[in-house]
Amino acid sequence: MDLLSFSDLIVAVEQPQRPTSLPPVLLLPGLNAGAWVFENYQRFLMRQGYSTYALNFRGHYGSRPVPDIGKVPFAAYVEDALEVARAIASEHTSAAPPGPPPAADAEPPSALPVAIGHSLGGLVAQRLAEEQVVRAAALVCSAPPRGIPLMSWDLVRRQPRYLPTILSGRPLLPRFEDNAEVALNRVPADRRAAVQSRFVADSGRAARDVLFGVQVDERKVRCPMLVVSASEDRYVPPRIARRIARRYKAPFREYFGHGHMMPIEPGWETPLREIEHWIDQTLALGRHSTPGSIRLHELARHRGHTVRLMFRDGHVIVAKVIAVDFEEPAEIIYEVHAVVEVGPPHLAAVRPGRVAAAPLEQLRDFLVIGDGGDALQ
Repeated sequence: MDLLSFSDLIVAVEQPQRPTSLPPVLLLPGLNAGAWVFENYQRFLMRQGYSTYALNFRGHYGSRPVPDIGKVPFAAYVEDALEVARAIASEHTSAAPPGPPPAADAEPPSALPVAIGHSLGGLVAQRLAEEQVVRAAALVCSAPPRGIPLMSWDLVRRQPRYLPTILSGRPLLPRFEDNAEVALNRVPADRRAAVQSRFVADSGRAARDVLFGVQVDERKVRCPMLVVSASEDRYVPPRIARRIARRYKAPFREYFGHGHMMPIEPGWETPLREIEHWIDQTLALGRHSTPGSIRLHELARHRGHTVRLMFRDGHVIVAKVIAVDFEEPAEIIYEVHAVVEVGPPHLAAVRPGRVAAAPLEQLRDFLVIGDGGDALQ
């Protein structure tokens, strides 16, 4: 891993051995943290062929010095992320991967990065999406935008001692006892002190901005978004994360047994693997042949709706979803409305009006096209 300077902003960079056409990934940390939170994510994504860039916001870990960290506004962190996102896009626009040139009429792949933001970094990612400088955004245990209060019982009990620091804009670093209970509750007990030692003082002003609400105009957010939550998150409980997902009409995924520091907790691989699968399917990168867990759970929520189902063996149908069963053998049950493309002749029950079932592993992709009324073709 290399530490590079983007106009005195320090960024941890992991590059695959050979260039690929996959979009770069910009990783945005939360309050008191830095690029180190994403060490696991960067190694994993690099092995999948992604170039990753984990940002240290100004005043953190040698990045862009500030006279008083306590007074840095949230907007300054957004400026940092915008600057690096644009630099990454510029770098990847000029660095085409090896291989034959694309066809003259082919649409060039977007060089805009995909953003993965954790906690406060998730709110920064929302602002980047509003500014339309990212191709997609995954929000991991993300702080909410204005209109969705960030409040939980654990914060109510422990926040009062930090309110003077937050309101007056002084450097903020929660005590180990509080972090151990609220942020590090799913980090193994014997690792909590080591994690605490890596946290640095952050901006009371930025924390105040988040607490009072940062405005994000969801009407300007045009890229796909994913909201990832943890069942044991005591900072941003799932009920708040669900409201964020509803705000952006984004798929929502909750991971049980995880807490707020999901990227460094045992089992971090499962959420990240599904985030990567979602990126692939959402951006049509073609690396995975099935929609993946997140997209299939999204399909399950459209029971009774009309969908276009595309199967790996070539047939395409328009159907009404009756059920999606995740118990083995996992399958989708549907009523056929129309056959768009005929697959191999041995396929059964694909005639219009028939109810059929197919293994989920055979589903290549789907598209929701109606609310269960007239079938669309």
